[in-house]
Amino acid sequence: MNLRPPPVRFLVALTLASAAASAAQVAAPRAVREKRSQAEVPTIAGSLQVCRVDYEDGGHTNQVSLAGRPLFEEAEDESVSIAAAHPEKGPARVVLLQLNTGGSGCPSFYQVVEVKDDGAAVRSPRFGNCSPLARSSYVGAVLRIDIPKIGGAAAQSWSYSDGKLAKAVPRRR
Repeated sequence: MNLRPPPVRFLVALTLASAAASAAQVAAPRAVREKRSQAEVPTIAGSLQVCRVDYEDGGHTNQVSLAGRPLFEEAEDESVSIAAAHPEKGPARVVLLQLNTGGSGCPSFYQVVEVKDDGAAVRSPRFGNCSPLARSSYVGAVLRIDIPKIGGAAAQSWSYSDGKLAKAVPRRR
């Protein structure tokens, strides 16, 4: 019985072949079946657009772009829509996105996209209590989002300003 290790050349060739196969799997582009605009809003740095991209393999992503430049893709949710854009008059500085899960138990979450004067964009983490009925207001460069109670989940309020998302005290109704 031969217990000698394989030659180094063999191990290097095996490693390179494995790396090439992995790279081919990662780099292979998915064939797009259809790309369609879902929503668009003018901002201080150009149009913010949400598109749904359906692939030939049956999957999809939601792409968010600013002035034609991709900002991010969201594959986890069924759809992404624009819930609000502030200020309401003129080009937006902050856009509230609604991330629609497609489920009935927890239909929605939210995310804020802030557009900076230099054209850069900042995205908040996703937040919410599953309610699809958020209301927002924008006063003094502070975005406030009030989300009503849904099912067993309590009402929530959030504030967003200068890249920071924080829970706020819910408003009394």
